[in-house]
Amino acid sequence: MFRTTSWFKGSAGFFFLSMVSLSASGIVSLQNNPPPPLSLEEPRNYYGYAQASYLYWVAKRAGEEVFISNFYYPPTDNAVQGTVGYIASPAHSGFRAAAGFETIEREIALRVQYTWMPKNTPQTVFSYPNSTAYVASDKTEIVTGGVGQTTSLFQRIDFEMINSMPNHKYLYYRPYLSMVLAWNHEETSITTFLSGNGPFYFTSKQDWWTLGPELGVRYGYFIYKGKNGLLRLNAITGAGQGWSHTNTTIFETFYQTEAVLLSAKDSVAITSTLVELQFGLGYSNENLEERQSYFEFNVNWELQTWINSFSSFNGTMLILQGLTASVGFSF
Repeated sequence: MFRTTSWFKGSAGFFFLSMVSLSASGIVSLQNNPPPPLSLEEPRNYYGYAQASYLYWVAKRAGEEVFISNFYYPPTDNAVQGTVGYIASPAHSGFRAAAGFETIEREIALRVQYTWMPKNTPQTVFSYPNSTAYVASDKTEIVTGGVGQTTSLFQRIDFEMINSMPNHKYLYYRPYLSMVLAWNHEETSITTFLSGNGPFYFTSKQDWWTLGPELGVRYGYFIYKGKNGLLRLNAITGAGQGWSHTNTTIFETFYQTEAVLLSAKDSVAITSTLVELQFGLGYSNENLEERQSYFEFNVNWELQTWINSFSSFNGTMLILQGLTASVGFSF
């Protein structure tokens, strides 16, 4: 009986020591293999941006008018000056689209932007005073006047890099470098009415394009700076230089015989200069303390002046200006 009790006590002690040993080894095993940490999403170091704009611009060449001055052959002291008939340049609708992304660490934005701006002017009427005689070679005609009209399509692509600089509390500025490709197709037609033999037709067709860099600065001044809303003044100044090429074809025909009185073609390589200005208002629901998606709205007055966009007839300076309304989205 004594032996049985001793054996039972010995067995119970062995079982207890075994369980303690297994528990301890389990605890050590759990400490050596901790559970995996909760997965955390890596923060992005860039964000995307897209913008769409409605343009209501006037596209006009400097000196875009029809100068009507009577021509006499042989010369006479009694020549009478004709009127000057300007080709009207009303505003037209166009659009612009942009897309790109911006890094957060270096605060550099890359953007591609496309501009499409058509023009189709109404016929502009001009006249000679007092139905003065028009004498050319052996023909004498009574000139009653005429009409002029211009159509064009301007397009532009910008490959743009924008950099951020240290900001003041209410003022910021962002220098940019852009590679600009622009081209313009333009047609001008003038019809001069003759009382005896019908009209003369004059047409000029031109294709111009340019490629080169542009440097500028984007400015902003915060009128209101809240946690979930920003109201600011926008401004842009920029200037560029591009290698350009122009092809121009000119015809003058006589109505009765359909004979070509004048035919000329120019092919000119030249350097064009771009001067660009913009000023307006912008609003966004951006939170400056946190990077998040936001919308923005802008209404700006914009000016583009292209110097030496060569034209054999109208003039070498092309000016586009007007209102630009845009909506953008950051994501």
